[in-house]
Amino acid sequence: MGFWNAFLKMDTGIVGLDIGSRSIKAVEASHKGGRFIVARHGTAPLPPDAIVDGEIMDREVVIECIQDLLRESGIRSRHVASAVSGRSVIVKRITLDSMTTEQASEVIYWEAEQHITYGIDEVSLDFQILGEAGQGKMDVLLVAAKKETVDMHTSLLRDAGLVPVIVDVDSLAVQNAFEANYETDKSEKVLLLNVGASVTNVSLLTGGAPLFTRDLSVAGNAFADEIQRVLSVDRDEAERIARSPREEDRERIGPILDTVGQDLLLGVERSLSYLRGVSGSAEISRALLSGGGALLPGLHGYVANRLGVPVEIADPFRSLDFDEALFREGEREEVAPSLMVAVGLALR
Repeated sequence: MGFWNAFLKMDTGIVGLDIGSRSIKAVEASHKGGRFIVARHGTAPLPPDAIVDGEIMDREVVIECIQDLLRESGIRSRHVASAVSGRSVIVKRITLDSMTTEQASEVIYWEAEQHITYGIDEVSLDFQILGEAGQGKMDVLLVAAKKETVDMHTSLLRDAGLVPVIVDVDSLAVQNAFEANYETDKSEKVLLLNVGASVTNVSLLTGGAPLFTRDLSVAGNAFADEIQRVLSVDRDEAERIARSPREEDRERIGPILDTVGQDLLLGVERSLSYLRGVSGSAEISRALLSGGGALLPGLHGYVANRLGVPVEIADPFRSLDFDEALFREGEREEVAPSLMVAVGLALR
């Protein structure tokens, strides 16, 4: 699913470009013999104030960072799939009378008006039929984003010398990467938590189809903010401590993890409670952590204890083809969770 698609021969390769508030991630993939092959990847940090709460504050710096990243990573393709998230994006599962895709495309705008907070002329709209819901009904995934957000995003990519072929949504890219790498039982519910710097994407899948999607403002930056406040250190030191493998640092941030982790899981549990009220069931069988915040010390165990289900750190390269030389020794485990969105986009 994507808001805007253009014709693209897949054998030329496509770049999944994940523009976050703290870093930019890129993954180049091609399609050969029925298999996706990951060719290159790269990550580049952004200055702290270049993107704030999803809004680009320093356009030239972001463009320069994108160009430098692609050049230094050896990524040649200029066809990119990228994504948006946050308050300007709405992802919702709705129920319609059973009909064909062509018929649905004619009525979806009328239906969307009942579910989105913006005027219908203000949004880019897309949908996907998920399947029959019984009694002459079908489930449909409705996705809307403000046109202003999409236009600014594609304009930025073009100014960086790129050809935007798809604009997707972060949470759907995470789901795409999950589906390409993990098998699920038709009856099981899987929770995907993509912990970025400023946004955590929450998705609940059932039978591989999205049941519920929500963006939370509690994310990686909240941990660094609390470390900075409690330990009275500067921002650089707070971020170092947040990702430190040293036991003494882990002990220092234990209480902080409890404080911020509680806020994060409260948002998740509220989503599950809402879903339980709507559908009668929101019991999950397992959860997957991805994003740059997935490797925060102790977060994996905290989420597992709080939810009472197995929790796994996501590996978006788990079932994909790639040259082992693509990663330095130990690098795959370090960077894979943060590349979940970029891989999901590259697979589009």
